[in-house]
Amino acid sequence: MRNRFYLSALSLLLVGRIYAANTNSPALYLDVNLPVDQEALVKSVLAANPRTIVVQMSAGPLTVPWIAKKIPALLQAW
Repeated sequence: MRNRFYLSALSLLLVGRIYAANTNSPALYLDVNLPVDQEALVKSVLAANPRTIVVQMSAGPLTVPWIAKKIPALLQAW
């Protein structure tokens, strides 16, 4: 897998959380971290290709401090 990403001009990852539609429950927002498997994916792709762009898709708050510090480009999509 490393070679495939390394040869790419850039890598584009879409990550985030899915929230139930039409729900304003505060319980939905208690965990504002990116799911662990998605963070592991970002780390793997970044290790293979430093030219990685992450698009964070969420309908609520989401904290990604590690990604914000290491990724050259981080976009927010709603």
